[in-house]
Amino acid sequence: MTIEKIRTSKPFLERYYEQSRKEKVQKLSGALALQESMELERRFDDEVISGFSEALLGIVRAEYTFDVRDEQIIAVDGECLSNMMYRARNMAYEIAQEDPEMAFVPPRFEAEIGELNLQHRLIDGTINGNTIVTFSPMTMELQNRPDLLSKGFQRPDVRRSMLRISHWDGSQMHIFTRSLDNSNLDALKDTAKSTFGHDFGNVDSLEMLQNHIVRTFTIDQIRELLDSACRNYESILRDQSGTVTVQGALRGYDADLLQFVYSHPDILKNIRTVVNRLTKNSTNYAEFEAAFRRCLYSHLSLYQELLEGKVYDTNDVNGSVMGAGERAADNNVSYSLCGTVISSSSREQPSAQTSFENLSMYDRLSIVSTLTSERRQGHCLVHGTFSTVYGCGLCKLCHKIWSDEYIKSGKGLEIDAIAKRAKIKLLPAKNGEKLKNKTSQGVKKKRVAHAPGGWLFFRR
Repeated sequence: MTIEKIRTSKPFLERYYEQSRKEKVQKLSGALALQESMELERRFDDEVISGFSEALLGIVRAEYTFDVRDEQIIAVDGECLSNMMYRARNMAYEIAQEDPEMAFVPPRFEAEIGELNLQHRLIDGTINGNTIVTFSPMTMELQNRPDLLSKGFQRPDVRRSMLRISHWDGSQMHIFTRSLDNSNLDALKDTAKSTFGHDFGNVDSLEMLQNHIVRTFTIDQIRELLDSACRNYESILRDQSGTVTVQGALRGYDADLLQFVYSHPDILKNIRTVVNRLTKNSTNYAEFEAAFRRCLYSHLSLYQELLEGKVYDTNDVNGSVMGAGERAADNNVSYSLCGTVISSSSREQPSAQTSFENLSMYDRLSIVSTLTSERRQGHCLVHGTFSTVYGCGLCKLCHKIWSDEYIKSGKGLEIDAIAKRAKIKLLPAKNGEKLKNKTSQGVKKKRVAHAPGGWLFFRR
């Protein structure tokens, strides 16, 4: 299988990392560089929120607005969507070349590019209408091969299909999406016919994705039609199986995920805090990407626990995040985003000859995460006060000081150095005592394993 390579810009996440590494220079280089940084940060926030809303168990109800420049649809940071789409298509062909069973993936990406070309025709007025309706079904023909579907960036766990509407208002492109879970082709066909009067006929999953409905609607009409389509779909599933759902999702798994993610700004803020630290401390992009995905994994795990009714310590968000990540890793939980799978698997323990300080940033983050999750009552090794201590034997304040320095430099601070930073006066018996790093061996660690690319635009 061959494909003509089309030159595109670097993936968004790599550009975000590189720009963040230049932060000090940006502040001296004028408003243009600062504007670029702000645009990348806004897109980063959008990427994380939209990615999380697709990875968790619940329903997706989203609306995105894109500007147009030179008749090209662009993201908030100015990158053309066509760049993202072609990067994704190239990746799809590479996956299919490595594994012939994945040959179903490239045609779906080609269909997405076809949809983008149709959006451009809305913009230049060469199509009779202002709205495109797309039913994007899961590859139903492979529903008995969930392993392949997961590798192909689909959600066989909830049999997710998507209803997507693109609308050109004369100046901006609006894209609306609704998830339709527990789907089958008959239910999607009946929904299209009852809502839009469109008969797909005897098509397979790929043909349905390629067969667009072109109409003229206002934005208000589109929102009404989306609500009607969801109600029709729910009614059709109820008639098929007697099951009551919300957009196909069973009761208890029907949270509006976009709103749910937005409703915890302290968790989103913690993601930015951790990522800002990673961009400064990672020595190269590969190191940053590995640590970044572990960061996503832990934060997704906390969100999933909250969906299940658990609570978290709002005074120690990062500690709650790390604990949730460890629990998810212990249970081999994985998260499927649109374009990537983030999971955790055990990795070999480091050799006894591997020094604690020489471990990579990725390993150091793993160790800090493990230490943070190991809480107990005891005396802090620095000032002796009885309280909650972590796996390193330190209280919350001292543990944070030790962890921040260790993640940054790989050096384990001694007790007197921790006390100095914490502005704590050591007792004579404690003064000069060394904090022994006994966690360099025997620490159970997890690593992030992911498919090439990312979701939505990260993969592109």
